[in-house]
Amino acid sequence: MSHPYQNHITVVIGKPDEKFQTKVSETAFDECRTEEEVWVEYVLRTFDIGTMQFKPDYKSPIDTALTNLLGEEVRLAKPFHGFTNNDGKTFPVVMFYEEFIQDLSGNPISILKFNDQMLRQLGDYFKKTIKSDWIHISSTFTYS
Repeated sequence: MSHPYQNHITVVIGKPDEKFQTKVSETAFDECRTEEEVWVEYVLRTFDIGTMQFKPDYKSPIDTALTNLLGEEVRLAKPFHGFTNNDGKTFPVVMFYEEFIQDLSGNPISILKFNDQMLRQLGDYFKKTIKSDWIHISSTFTYS
């Protein structure tokens, strides 16, 4: 799926942290798959679960994290999953397009509201939740 250019937050997820690497290796061995396949599937599934909106507030765990960062109610829809390659390794990428970061009325929330400190805190949240050794998070936007 291709998107026309729009402002977005990009999260590149590194390899599993040291403790979780053992679980990834065991699962790969048990299922006759590569560690990379197991890791990428786990990361993307974790992000899918993280954006599921639960009753009674129809709020996902990522909605809650974004709400806490911005100090206003946020709902997130349709994260875009992709991949990037570096040194022969594939890393999962998740992008949150501005159009789908919304207030409760369904209006997009500007990426410009996310300062560097907020992005670092969001990256730390994802790193801890996903059990990743490293995460790179950035925002991309144009000035009109």
